[in-house]
Amino acid sequence: MRMFIFVIFATAAALLSVPFARAQCDSIVVAKPAAVASSIYALKNFDPDGPGPAPELLIAGGEMALDTGSPDKFIAAYDGATWHTIGGALNGRVWAFQTGHDKLYVRGGRVLALIPETPLPAPLPKTFALYTFDGPEWTVQPGFISIPRDTAPPGLISYQNLLYAFGTFSQINGVAVGNIARFDDVSWASPDAGIPTPIASAAVGPDGLYLGALRAYTDPAVPAPSFALVYRLQRQSACLADANCDGGVDGGDVERFFTLWEASSVAADFNADGGIDRSDVEAFFILWEAGC
Repeated sequence: MRMFIFVIFATAAALLSVPFARAQCDSIVVAKPAAVASSIYALKNFDPDGPGPAPELLIAGGEMALDTGSPDKFIAAYDGATWHTIGGALNGRVWAFQTGHDKLYVRGGRVLALIPETPLPAPLPKTFALYTFDGPEWTVQPGFISIPRDTAPPGLISYQNLLYAFGTFSQINGVAVGNIARFDDVSWASPDAGIPTPIASAAVGPDGLYLGALRAYTDPAVPAPSFALVYRLQRQSACLADANCDGGVDGGDVERFFTLWEASSVAADFNADGGIDRSDVEAFFILWEAGC
């Protein structure tokens, strides 16, 4: 009997010395020990210095206030130990985040202000501004997205390191678009002719950016028009040096390239090495001289 007990304990001791995977059980706790929040609309991981020594941050956006007395009411960062501000205060609630080219993009929304004597329009439109952060402060980008009040806020997605906004809108900063727009760190542009129906979802696939469209129904008695519900966007051009995407190669492409290059836009990375430097200028002009 003693020998049997000894064998059991010896076996147990041997088993305990072998590494095991522990039981995988869910545990949910409150994760805002230093933040007082009312509504969180967006969460995103962001590494402010890429491969550098700074830790990756969890960015929270919405309507909130840190208990540190900071005026920042719409965005906060969590480093695994404490919540803190990032880049200073924004002037509107945060609805969405996206990252790309070592930048953090934020879509902030605000309702248009009206002069009291002006009759109220019906419905009141909503506008959304785009902010970028690559340290140390936020930068508001040109252009506002205006949408009908009864539609969902626009979404953001990064594809090939460029930012795309999608939703229900027809222009940004005077640029006519069809429910989707591309931002290259300098300006907004319409990808091709746009999409005729509102876009509700987007995902990067193995061969392009896929967009899920909404089918709009008006009068139930009238057959709905036939629209494709899934679209694929691809970044390509027959002319390799077609920097302004007009289908040709000329002086306008040179001007556009240097505008992108001076802004360190990823669209100026013509040698595809992940950086923006003089070698991109050389690569661009080799392609430009070759034409289409």
